Amino acid sequence: MALDAATIDDVFGRDVVAIARNRGLQAKSVTPDTISPTISSSKLSMSTSTLFIAFSEAVNVSTFVSTAIVIQASANATDGRALTATDITFADDAQSCTVILSDADEDHVKRNTGLATGLSNTFVSYSGLVADLAGNSMETVRNTAAAQITEFNGDSVKPYLTGFGIDMELGNVALNFSEVMNASSVNVRKFSLQATVDGAAVDTSNP
Repeated sequence: MALDAATIDDVFGRDVVAIARNRGLQAKSVTPDTISPTISSSKLSMSTSTLFIAFSEAVNVSTFVSTAIVIQASANATDGRALTATDITFADDAQSCTVILSDADEDHVKRNTGLATGLSNTFVSYSGLVADLAGNSMETVRNTAAAQITEFNGDSVKPYLTGFGIDMELGNVALNFSEVMNASSVNVRKFSLQATVDGAAVDTSNP
């Protein structure tokens, strides 16, 4: 250790004896970090399709494996969704990250109405998720004892039509939406086709 004379004074106001950088004092003992990192908090937002994870300490970003995360409906479940997401953003201090769910992950979760609709049915399990900067790996959280998400934000974003196609031979209209839809809610009387962008389409169907 090197020490500047202005680092600290004794009770009489005398500066501590400086230690030059080229004559550093060697430590008498060093206790290495042997404690594994843990997840201190987590938040799943289905509006933004993101999973935020805060860690108990800085982690080695290069060891993070997002596909090790499984989202499941209860603490003891064998049919959870193993993430395929690979889009991850870490904070500068490496103590938290945000995982953006892949389209396949988002579709699977939203299609399963018994999974990730609130805190009560949102749990995560993982194995080999990440290690800290000392090489200590995070302990496994098994799917038989999964950890509940700390915070949950439901899907509050309305779906929208992204495109459509018409097959005049078969008489079919195919509609593409921004997310998984409830097929049983379709009302074919509530949309119409028009020849121009500003065409006046009149809804004559019953409410």
